[in-house]
Amino acid sequence: MSSPCLVRRPRGVPELVPLVSTWVALVLVVLVPRSALATSMEDIRQLENLIHAGGTETVVSLDCPANHAGFYENDGRRLNRLVICRRNVDFTDLDAVWEVLAHEATHVMQACSGGSALADEQMPRTYRELQTMAPHYAKLLNAAYRSSDQRLEAEAFWMELQTPEKVLELFRSSCASRLGTAPLRRSLPALVAVPSPR
Repeated sequence: MSSPCLVRRPRGVPELVPLVSTWVALVLVVLVPRSALATSMEDIRQLENLIHAGGTETVVSLDCPANHAGFYENDGRRLNRLVICRRNVDFTDLDAVWEVLAHEATHVMQACSGGSALADEQMPRTYRELQTMAPHYAKLLNAAYRSSDQRLEAEAFWMELQTPEKVLELFRSSCASRLGTAPLRRSLPALVAVPSPR
């Protein structure tokens, strides 16, 4: 039986490259003033570093199904990676990259905690905030997800709406037992150039 946090890799996702690699190329090409961004490259780096410290690899897929911005897969043994789909995410929009990273990092938090990332008593507020701040997500939860997955996805959609500070704080608290103790899944330095999609 699969864990509630297990997400299977969609078919047709063969080509993977390090996640941060794409960001360096974009920073060199797109010079956006830091003050104009709701999130920054530094926020993305910090979250990705925490994800790595917890033993999860981050990669960019150059070939994902059209309806996937990203996914997290963990088979409970060796496979433990967070994937962002390059063709389906605008990497020149750091907010878009952050939202996908925060969403998928929530699934990593859920794996760390063995269930949900948020306390039960927080869920009514989480659902209310989704209905108010992102009604399209509230509708999507009911239309596209089985009831057994709705809470996990509600947490992930809610996390996209939080400040980087809040996401980083929740990641640290959810994955505290793994941080610094898990073997690092990658040895590449942050931000190495990524080949262009074909």
